[in-house]
Amino acid sequence: MELQRLLIPGLKLQHIGGKYERYFVYVPKDFEKYLGKNVYIVTAVIDGREIPLGPRKISRKGKKFIITLPPNLKYIWDKYLYQKIDIILESNL
Repeated sequence: MELQRLLIPGLKLQHIGGKYERYFVYVPKDFEKYLGKNVYIVTAVIDGREIPLGPRKISRKGKKFIITLPPNLKYIWDKYLYQKIDIILESNL
């Protein structure tokens, strides 16, 4: 069952360093059943402020789904690294 708009609260912002630095959040197993498409319009909610991230692809890392975050917002991600943020996914129908 796919929803038009889905709020996923309390996701830990994570980072992979190295040559190709990436910031991402894991999608909890409880929310995977609501995901149907690979691309959603994504908004991050940090300290009550909504930050539009645009269309993002949901991909797999091992057995888990992840949402990679845009690297051009590194200054925000570094400030909230390993803290909890909320993510809003919207279907782009």
